[in-house]
Order: sequence, then C-alpha cells, then structure tokens
Amino acid sequence: MAAHMFGAWLVERSIVTAEAVVRALDRQNAARIPLGRLAMTQGKLKVAQVFEILNRQAGSNRLFGELAIELGYLTPGELAELLLEQRRRHLPVGLILVDMGELDPDTLREELALFKRRDQAA
Repeated sequence: MAAHMFGAWLVERSIVTAEAVVRALDRQNAARIPLGRLAMTQGKLKVAQVFEILNRQAGSNRLFGELAIELGYLTPGELAELLLEQRRRHLPVGLILVDMGELDPDTLREELALFKRRDQAA
C-alpha cells in the first residue's frame, strides 16, 4: 500500500509518469517471493505440504500462512519469521524506478524525505 501511495505522490508531483509507476509496481509484484517457496528454501515446509496448502487455498479466501498453521505445518512464530523475511526481501518502488532509469537517486532521497515529512505532519 505504501508503494502505491509513494508512487501516486511521485506522479502527483510530476516526478514520474503513471505508466512508469505501474511498470515499477508490476516489477515489484513479480519479484515478490511467495511464502510457500520461502518456507521451502528455509526448510520449514516440504513440497507436498505447500501443494496441500495451495489446494486448500484455491477457491477460498484463506491466507497461505493461516492454512499452514491450521494444518500444523507452521507455528505462529515460524509464520511471523517468514513474513518478516518476505518483507525484508521486498523491493521498494522508488529503487525500482531508479533501476528503470525513471528517477535518479538524489531525487528519490529528496522525494522520500518530503513524503515522510508529509506523513508525519498528517
């Protein structure tokens, strides 16, 4: 959500185009590591367990982690660790825009500072 807000901020201030932000958000979503894959790479889940969770998740509104806990495959603590790791690996939209050549690093720093100050004042 914050990425969308910062992207909108940059568009509103005519720093980047809306199309550039959409492409950056697409890249951000594509780079996100699915929770099941992360759990397998860390040895917390086996392939069969991930597929069972995904099968149960299909057609429901249940979250992967919620089902993994319900099935006894993960503890709440393990899920929390995985979610923190997933977030740690998250690519910020501003850095993606810099990588795409849509924004230079100095402008990113300046705009982030202004954006954060605006949020603190609100």
